This record gives sequence, structure tokens and C-alpha cells, in this order.
Amino acid sequence: MDVAKRIGVRIRACRERAGMTQGELAAAAFVTRQSVGNWENGKTLPDVQSLQLVARALGTTADGILGDEVPAIVAETAEARRQLARYMVLYGALYLVHLACVLLFVRFAAEGNHYAKLGVLAIVFIIALGEDVATRRVRSITRGRELNNAVGIMMFTAAPRLRKEPVPNVRLRTVRRPCSGAW
Repeated sequence: MDVAKRIGVRIRACRERAGMTQGELAAAAFVTRQSVGNWENGKTLPDVQSLQLVARALGTTADGILGDEVPAIVAETAEARRQLARYMVLYGALYLVHLACVLLFVRFAAEGNHYAKLGVLAIVFIIALGEDVATRRVRSITRGRELNNAVGIMMFTAAPRLRKEPVPNVRLRTVRRPCSGAW
């Protein structure tokens, strides 16, 4: 049983112990009943704010709902972050090759080279299949994490690592130094 399912079982058990329906718990957490159903079925995990509201409504704590799953959640999230970044880079690379093939197709069309056009079309078809695989994988990773737009995906993949000091920003230093005289 994976992490989300185990947490879902705990949420359901706490809800039933409290004598609440999914609708009542959803109202207390300001989410839809479907969201509570997804949590209980292990399809998604509640976000931090919802987890706190659910815990309060059920008379427990977030730790009581999460149990000892926090390290597993962190590991799962880190792996999802790595995979998402890899697939986004792969998709970008395939897109650039796709664009180059389109330009080649236009060139061969202007020259009247029909065999070369067919070869480029075959390559474009294979690249489109790769793009489709990458897109499906990205969707499966982002589903359930509320990563519905590019900003959410970028924030997820660029999550700050825990460091004692911030990473120096070379561009910012080169821009600010001449302008402000500071640093």
C-alpha cells in the first residue's frame, strides 16, 4: 500500500470515528466532497492548509493523520520533482528537434525533394510519439499535486533546497553593482 492510500485510510478512520460524513468534513476543510473522497481513496494528498483544517475538524493533529509517513512523502516528492524536471527537459529537447525538422521540411519542399520530405515527416512522427509519452508522464506526475499551470510546475521543480546561506545570484550582482554602488 502506498503512502497516499495509508494516509487516506487514516483520514477515513478518523472521520468515521468522529461520526462525520465526507460532505461535513469537506465543508470544515473548505474543499469539495470529491476532494475528501480522493484523499480517502489514496488518489491525492491534502495540502498543508487542508490537512490542518481536517485534523482540527477530526479532533486530532496533522501528525496523527500523517503518522510516520513524512519521510516517505518527502522521498516521494523529491523523486517526483526529479522525474518531472527530466521529462520537462526531454519535452523541450524534442520540441526543438521537432522545430528543426519543420524547417528542414520547408527547405526540402522549396527544393522539390519529395523523398527528403518523407524522411523528415517520418522523423517528425517519431518525435511526436516521444512528445506524447513525455506529456503523458508529466500529466501523471502533476495530477493530484495541484500543478495545473506552468507556474505551479516551475515552483514544484525549482523548490529551494535547504541551505544555510542563499545561493549567490550572479546576474543580480552584475546588474545591481553598477547601478547601486552596493556590494
